[in-house]
Amino acid sequence: MLSRFKLHHGKKYQPQPRVGHAMVAVGDRVYLWGGWHKLVPKVHSSSEKIKALSVVEMYNMRSGEWSQIPTSGMPPLGVAYHAVTNIEEDIYYFGGRCGHGGCHHNSLHCLNSVTMRWKEITPHSSSSFKTSLPMKKAQCGMVRFRLRNEDYLFIFGGYGVLPDNHEPQAMYIPKRGKPEYGWTNEAHLFCIQSGSWSVPHVTGDPPPPCSNFSVTAVSENRALMFGGYQHEGIRLRDVYIVEFEKESVFWTKLSSPADSTVPWPAGTCDHSIAFAPGLYSPKPCPCVLIVGGENDNAKVLSDCWLFDLPTTNWTNVPLPPVVAGRLYHAVSSFTLGPHCVWLVLFGGVAELEDFKDWQEQIMMADTAVVELMKRDNEGWTATVILDNSSSAPLLDEYVRKLYDRVFQGRKEWMLVTTKNVALLPLGEEQARAERAEQRADAAEQEAVEARKVAEVAEKKVLQAKENAVKERKESITLFSDLSDAKKRAQSAEIQKKSSQDELQKALLEIKQLKQELSDIKEKSSETTELQLIQLRKELSLLQSTSMTSVSSSDPLYSTDDFWALEKDDIDMNEQEMILQSRTGNFYSGSFRRTKVGVKCLRKVRSFEDYRKAMSLNSKLHHPNIVLFIGATTVEDYIIVTEFSSFKALNIHLEEAPLSRNHILSLAKDVACGLAYLHLHPTPITHGSLSSHTVLLEPKGNGWKGKITDIGFFPYMATPLSAYAAPEAMDSDSLSPSLDIYGYGVLLIEMYCRKALGTSGSERDKQLQHINWPQFVTLIQSCLSVEPADRPLVNDILCDIENLH
Repeated sequence: MLSRFKLHHGKKYQPQPRVGHAMVAVGDRVYLWGGWHKLVPKVHSSSEKIKALSVVEMYNMRSGEWSQIPTSGMPPLGVAYHAVTNIEEDIYYFGGRCGHGGCHHNSLHCLNSVTMRWKEITPHSSSSFKTSLPMKKAQCGMVRFRLRNEDYLFIFGGYGVLPDNHEPQAMYIPKRGKPEYGWTNEAHLFCIQSGSWSVPHVTGDPPPPCSNFSVTAVSENRALMFGGYQHEGIRLRDVYIVEFEKESVFWTKLSSPADSTVPWPAGTCDHSIAFAPGLYSPKPCPCVLIVGGENDNAKVLSDCWLFDLPTTNWTNVPLPPVVAGRLYHAVSSFTLGPHCVWLVLFGGVAELEDFKDWQEQIMMADTAVVELMKRDNEGWTATVILDNSSSAPLLDEYVRKLYDRVFQGRKEWMLVTTKNVALLPLGEEQARAERAEQRADAAEQEAVEARKVAEVAEKKVLQAKENAVKERKESITLFSDLSDAKKRAQSAEIQKKSSQDELQKALLEIKQLKQELSDIKEKSSETTELQLIQLRKELSLLQSTSMTSVSSSDPLYSTDDFWALEKDDIDMNEQEMILQSRTGNFYSGSFRRTKVGVKCLRKVRSFEDYRKAMSLNSKLHHPNIVLFIGATTVEDYIIVTEFSSFKALNIHLEEAPLSRNHILSLAKDVACGLAYLHLHPTPITHGSLSSHTVLLEPKGNGWKGKITDIGFFPYMATPLSAYAAPEAMDSDSLSPSLDIYGYGVLLIEMYCRKALGTSGSERDKQLQHINWPQFVTLIQSCLSVEPADRPLVNDILCDIENLH
C-alpha cells in the first residue's frame, strides 16, 4: 500500500504569498485561486490580470506538493474576498473585490476541476431575470444545499455597493462617509438545475447585516455561521445555524453565554472555518473548526476552536507557534479517522500595518499542515506535520505519517462507524465510483418517471377527445350565458353609480381634514419656527463637516486634465482689455475661431492647487456662473471663458449707484449661483465672494450677475479682509456659511457703494445709513459671528422674493 505514496526530495514549489484568497477541497486535492498578491495588477481588467487569474494552485494531499494548473475560458474579475463552494468536481465562485477603487462584482462562475475550464453562470445585471440578483459585494458567504435531488447555492450577507431596490426582508446599513457602500443580511438562492435566482422566505432569528464572517455546510440542508464584522466595528460572537426548506430558510441563534467560565470563542472576523464530519468526541458527531481571525480590539488571534454540533460545546485546541496568529488566510480539512483531522493552512498576514496597501503588507508565505489528534482519556492536541521550510526527510515523514493515519483510521472506522457518519475519502476513485452509481440509479429512476409521463400523456389525449364532445354541447348554452352577462353589466353600472356617491363623500371628508390641518398648522407655527432655527444650525454644521471630509477621490475634485488647452490655440487681443480683477486681467480673444474671454492670472501658489481649481470650474454649469471653457497648464497661466461685455461690480459701483430694483435683481442672481454651489451633492464653497468676483453682463436696461473665480481660494490669494468671515483663516471651517458672510458684505456694498468696514463700529455706522429695515435684517443675519446662525441660501432667496 505504501507504494501508492511517492517520496519527494528537494525544495518544493510554493504559491505567491497572498491575502483574501479561498481554498476548497475536492477529493484529496486542494484548489487555491485568487487573492491579492504582487502578480495581480490593481486594474479592472487587462491582459496581465487575466493571465495571472488564469492559473489555479493545486495542493496534492498525498505528496504534500503544490503545482500550478493553467485554465481555459474567462476567469472571474473579483480577485479577492469572493465566496466559494463546490458541488462534486464543480467549484463555484461568487462576487469579490476587483482590486481598483471600490469596484465589487456579483457574477457567478464555475470551474470544473477535471477539465479546468471556466464558465460564467450568470450575467452582472438582473435585466434578464424576474428576481433581482444579489448586490455587488465581497466578504459574503456561500454554501451548497441539496433538496429533492436539486442542488442550490445559498448566498448570504456581505459588504459592497448598496442596490437601488432593497429586498423587503433584508436590512442594508450604509457606511459612514460613503453611503453608496454598506453591509447587508440579504439572502439569495441559485438553483443549479434550472439556472434561476430566487429570494427565499426568511424566518427565525437571522444575523444582522455583517461581512468577513465564515460559514460552512454541515449537512445537505443545514449550514453553520460564526463571527463577522458589523458597521460599528463590533465582531459577532454568536453561532447561527440556517436550515433550508423549499423556498424558505430558518435561522437559529445560539447566543454566547454570559458566564465567562464557559469555553466560547471571542467575537472575531477575517478567520477561517472548516467542517470535519464524523469525529468522535466521544460519540460520533459532525464538528466545525475555526482558526485565527481578529477580535474587537484589532488583535490577531492564535485560537483554534472545535465546535461539537449535537452538544453545542466549544473546545479550545492550542496551536503551535509556527502556525498561530493569522487572518485573511484560508484552510481546508481532511478527516482521516474518528479521532484525527488534518488542516491545510496557507497565506494571510500576522498583523496589518497602517497606511499600507495590501500588496505592501508582509504576507505569510508558508504552507502548514496541522494534525488535530484526540487520544484515549486525553484532550485534543495540535501538531505541525509539514511547513514549507521542511527538509526532505520531514517530507518523507509526512507521507509515512499520512499512510499510518489512513490505515489506522480505517481500522477504527470498521469498529465505530455508522451509516449516519461518513469519512471523507482521501482518494477520488471511491468518490467517483459512488457518484457514478448514484447517477446510474438516478437515470433509471428518470426512465421510470418518463414511462409514467408517457402513460399520463396518452390518458390526456383520450381526455381531450372527450372534452371536445363536451365543448360542442356547451356551445348550445352560450346564448343563455350572454343574457346572464348583460344582467351582470347592468348590476355593475348600478355599483359604479354607488361608488361615485361614495367618492363624493370621501372628497368632502378630505376637504374637512385639510381645514383641520390648516388650523393645527396655525396653532403650531411658533413651535415650527423654533424647530426650523434648530434645523438650520444642524444643517450648517453638517455642511461644514462634509466640506472638510471631501477627499481627492471625489469626482468633483478630481485632477484630470481634459480641460487643458494649448497656448497656441488661444489668440488674445491685449489692446482690448475688458476689465481688471484681483486675480488677473480679462481680455477679449478667440479660441479655434470662437470669440471668447481670456484671463491672464497674476499669481499661482502651486500648480497642483491650480489644477484642482480648473477641474472644479470645468464641471460647473449655471446661468449665474461665468462659463469656463478651459485653461493652459504652462507658465503664464491663461483661463478661457465665455465672451461678453463684462464689467466687475466694484467698477460699476465706483461709477454709478444702483436702484433698489437693480440691487434686488443682482442679489437674486448671486444667490441663485450660490444655491447651485451649496446644494451640490458635494457642497462647494466659493471662498472669496466679493464685488471683485461678481461680473455684470448687459441685459436690457439692467444687468445679469455672474459669479467667477470659484475655488481660487485658498489656492491663489487670501480673501479681502472686509469680506472675510471670523473663521476664514481656519481651513477646517471652510463651509458654505463662509460665502453667506461675504454675501452680507456684498449687499452693504451694493447699497452704500463701498465695502464693509473691518471694525464693528464701522459696520454699525454703515448699517445706520441704510433706510430699508427688511434689507438690514437680512444683512445682519448673514453677518452673524457664529456660522450656524447664518441663514441658508434657500432662505435668502425667499427673503429676496419678499423684498420684491
